[in-house]
Amino acid sequence: MGHSLGGYTVLGLAGAWPEWRDPRFKAVLALAPYSLPFMTKETLGKIGIPTMYMGGTGDMLISAETVAQSYAMTPAPKYLVILNGAGHFSFTELNMTHQATIAAYAAGFFDRTLKEKPAPRLDQPAGSQVAQYEHSP
Repeated sequence: MGHSLGGYTVLGLAGAWPEWRDPRFKAVLALAPYSLPFMTKETLGKIGIPTMYMGGTGDMLISAETVAQSYAMTPAPKYLVILNGAGHFSFTELNMTHQATIAAYAAGFFDRTLKEKPAPRLDQPAGSQVAQYEHSP
């Protein structure tokens, strides 16, 4: 899991930079990731593990549209969560407005992909916090 430049790093380790690919990674959660280099080089399609992207409609550094475009370029299984009003630092600050939603989706993603446990949040997204939700099994 990584945020911003940390999101860039985890996407690279997931295979977006093939020479960085680390087989110990089994799933990746990219929070408002800096993904422009991968989009430019068209390497997000080389990711070979489950990937979840999260972004926010209030992010002035990494737009929700950029996060959604990264999601679109990534092979399944993949998940996209765009939070209403979340800014770039909503993913790292203790902000009660978004923290519970971020945690619920992150836990559900890792439960499903790493533990093979049910994750109802991923099957029935709900709530006013979520502006956009997509997944492709």
